[in-house]
Amino acid sequence: MSGFDESWLTLREPYDHRARSGPVEDAVKGWAAGRPMVRVLDLGGGTGSNLRRLAPALPMPQRWTILDHDEALLAAIPARLSRWAADRDATLSGGRIAGGGLDIEVAALRCDLTGDLPLAGHDLVTGSALLDLVSAGWADRLMDSVGQAQFWTLNVDGRVEWSPGDPDDDQVMELVRRHQCGDKGFGPALGGQAIDHMEAGLRKRGATVTTGQSDWVLGPGDEAIQRALLVGYADAATAVESDEAVERWRKRRLSWIEAGRSGLIVGHCDLFAC
Repeated sequence: MSGFDESWLTLREPYDHRARSGPVEDAVKGWAAGRPMVRVLDLGGGTGSNLRRLAPALPMPQRWTILDHDEALLAAIPARLSRWAADRDATLSGGRIAGGGLDIEVAALRCDLTGDLPLAGHDLVTGSALLDLVSAGWADRLMDSVGQAQFWTLNVDGRVEWSPGDPDDDQVMELVRRHQCGDKGFGPALGGQAIDHMEAGLRKRGATVTTGQSDWVLGPGDEAIQRALLVGYADAATAVESDEAVERWRKRRLSWIEAGRSGLIVGHCDLFAC
């Protein structure tokens, strides 16, 4: 359940891939080493960004099942994967990517992630930018149900650092954090507490856990994504508390973005458990 449209997912994908935690990905590679095949269940997989990042790092044959509730995003997967495969001297045909060192079977299925999940028959359960949207109860049920390895990437941790600073940054971003903890379809969301909640729960259940920061670090040249984030933050803050100060803050920040003077760090964290 990505909850986002294709244009936003396309915009953020290179930043997501660039931000991934190297140590956490290395832990995934170490776990996968020597396996004849890896069967991956990608929850809220959107247009397949997680596959495009992780699959080339795993040298063995793979079978990916991508779940999302959004039919439009699922419908975009074949074209997105075909272009990606072609860039790697591979082809997508009949749900299989072959060539360029890749051997990947892909299935994309519509699924309501708030209901029962088809967890059986997979070696690795993964998701990107998902855990901060779910409730503590949903996360606990998942941890109780998943016997496989888990790999969760790009989960917001509550840190947002703008430069140059503005006197209203703290007030606006606190409203944004409150909005992030609202109900996103799973119950009250974990927001910036998602990784801490998952890490504690997985360790309690006996898992070995590796975590690492995967921050977006944005500056001049990243105006498009900064503008999109600014709009999203201002809308979120206003949804919590309608205040003309938020609009004035948005206008000031937009002027710095347009002038090429704006920097932004958005804190994320990745987690692998097995």
